[in-house]
Amino acid sequence: MRAIAEEAFALVREYKGSHSGEHGDGLVRSEFHETHVRPAHHRDFREVKERFDPGHVLNPGKNRRSAQNG
Repeated sequence: MRAIAEEAFALVREYKGSHSGEHGDGLVRSEFHETHVRPAHHRDFREVKERFDPGHVLNPGKNRRSAQNG
């Protein structure tokens, strides 16, 4: 399954597609954000979350960080 996901996301990047079409699937694909969006945009996602939710009380335990980055 992992290889299929990696290949699918590579194709999406190659053809400049969207890697999401469903609400609520963010946790499953969040580890691919860093390779799919520009690094500056990824930093922006995290900064917005930090500014508006510094105590991490909104959607606790859920974020846009990859599984590898914690």
